[in-house]
Amino acid sequence: MKLPNGFGTVYKLSGNRRRPYAVKKTIQGKQKYLGYFETFEDAMAFLVDYNRDPALLSPSKTTFAEVYALWKAKHFPEIRPSQLP
Repeated sequence: MKLPNGFGTVYKLSGNRRRPYAVKKTIQGKQKYLGYFETFEDAMAFLVDYNRDPALLSPSKTTFAEVYALWKAKHFPEIRPSQLP
């Protein structure tokens, strides 16, 4: 599948790796790695999210509260109120 110009790329690194898929994008004229992922689908989803809002996933502009909110949404999809007697 061909991606638009300037969108970035996902490719598989050689060797036996735990996270073999790399995401790269040209930022200010230089190729930069944005992350490494276990599956192609995870890497592509990250690249799409990054292109939607780069400031959201940029480490230098992300606050701890934003990181915690993203982590909480992923790891605790259903929080039920405790059963009080």
